[in-house]
Amino acid sequence: MQQAPQDDGQPALLAARLEGRLPVHRVCVVGPDGVSPATVEGMAAKLVQAVRSAQPAGPYRLAGWGFGGLLAYETAIQLIGLDEPVELVALIDTPCPQGPQARENYLPQRISIPVDLFVHDNEPQADPMLGWGGLLPRAMLRVSPVAGPDALADLLLRAAARPLRPTESGYRPEVAIRTSRAPGAASLFCVPGAGDSVVGFAALANALGDEFSLHGLQPRGTDGELVPHSTVRAAAANYVRAIERVRPRGPLHLFGHSFGGWIVFEMAQLLRASGHPVASLTIVDSEAPDGRADFSGEEHGAGEALARFVEVLEMAAGQPLRVDPAALARLHPAAMREQLHGAMARAGLLPARSGPDVLIGPIRTFATALRTSYRPPGVYDGLVRLVLVADTRFGAEDNQRHQLACLAGWQAWAPQTRLWIGPGNHMTVLKDANVRALAKWWTGAIAATEAAPS
Repeated sequence: MQQAPQDDGQPALLAARLEGRLPVHRVCVVGPDGVSPATVEGMAAKLVQAVRSAQPAGPYRLAGWGFGGLLAYETAIQLIGLDEPVELVALIDTPCPQGPQARENYLPQRISIPVDLFVHDNEPQADPMLGWGGLLPRAMLRVSPVAGPDALADLLLRAAARPLRPTESGYRPEVAIRTSRAPGAASLFCVPGAGDSVVGFAALANALGDEFSLHGLQPRGTDGELVPHSTVRAAAANYVRAIERVRPRGPLHLFGHSFGGWIVFEMAQLLRASGHPVASLTIVDSEAPDGRADFSGEEHGAGEALARFVEVLEMAAGQPLRVDPAALARLHPAAMREQLHGAMARAGLLPARSGPDVLIGPIRTFATALRTSYRPPGVYDGLVRLVLVADTRFGAEDNQRHQLACLAGWQAWAPQTRLWIGPGNHMTVLKDANVRALAKWWTGAIAATEAAPS
C-alpha cells in the first residue's frame, strides 16, 4: 500500500482497520534530504525503490488516496515494467488528470490489469469514474462507492484476495525477419531504438542476404496494450530468455540501435555470464551508459517526451513535420495522435490508411526509454563495434568532438570498443544506401575477425 506524503488522517484510519488482516507499508517519495522528484514518473521511480525495499518481490498490492492514487497507479506500471507481478491497484478518490496543463505534465498510460476505483458516496460526482473511463476499458475499471473507513477496508480486502495474471506473461519478443537456408548460418539478433519497431531492420536483412538469419526483438508495449519494460535490465533479461527459446544454431551476433544499444550490451553480459558465447556485439549510434543506477527515474514530463519524439520523427523524415509539440501535448490524447498522425502521413512516415491509434505504443515506449538511465553490471572484456553517425544539429568539428567523447564513454565500460563512422543520421543509417554501406562494413568486419588467428 502506498500514498502521497501530504495525506490527512484517513489513510491512518484505514491502516488501523486493516491491521492484522493485510500487511500495510506507508512509503514516501521525499528523500532524506527533503527533496522530491518533479514529475509523477520520477516520484513513482522513487516509490518503486521504497516498495521493493519494504517487500523485495511481488506480488504487490498498491493503494493511494487522492494524488497518492495517481502515484500508486504509476508505481504499478513501473513495477510491471520490471516484470514484477502486481495484483491490486486501488485508487481512492483519485481523479484522472484532465485539462491541457495536467496532460502536459503527466499523461497516464493504460495499465494491463484491472483497476479498483473507490469513491466516497457522501461526495456526489458528475462523473462516477472520475475521468478514468476515458483511459481504461469499462471491463478494466471497477468502481465502488464507499461510506467510510470500515466499508473501504472490507472492499480492499476483497479486492486484494482476487489473484490476477498480468497479460505481459504471454509476451514473446522474438520476430523472424529473415531465415537463412544456408547450412550453419549465423544468427543476428537486433534490438531497435526507443519507440521503434523491428520492422526497421528489414532493409538490413535484405542488405545482408542469405548468410545470416536475422531475428528482431520487439520491445514490449509497441502494440499499445502491454506495459513497456521500465529498465534496461528487465528488457535484456526477457530478450535473453527469448534467445534461449529460439535456440539458434551457429554463432550468435547482437546488434542494437540507439536505446537498443544499451539493451544488447546488457544482453551480452548476461549471455556470457551464463556461458553462452557472443560472436559479435555491434552498437549503432548509442550514447554511452550514463553510469547511474538503472532505475533512477529520469525527469521528463509528458510534454517534453512528446517534443523529443517529434524531433526523432523529423530526423527520420528529413524535413520538419510542421507541428507544435507544446500545443500537441495540451490536446486530448486522441486529438494529439490524430494531428501527429496526419503530419507523419504527409511526410511519408506512415501510410495514410493507418489509424492514429498506431501511435499509442511508439509514443509510450519512447517516453519510457527516455526516462530510463543505465549502469552496466561491470566492464565487458569482449570486442564492441561502435557505429556513430553525424548529428545533424552539429557542424563537422562539434560532431568529431561528440563522437570522440562517446567513444571514450563506451571504452570506460568496454575497453575493446572500436569505432566506425557510418553514413546518414541517427534514423537514416538503417535505410537505403546507408544500410547497404553499413551491411558491407559489418560483414567485412565479421569476416576479418573470424579469419584472424586466435
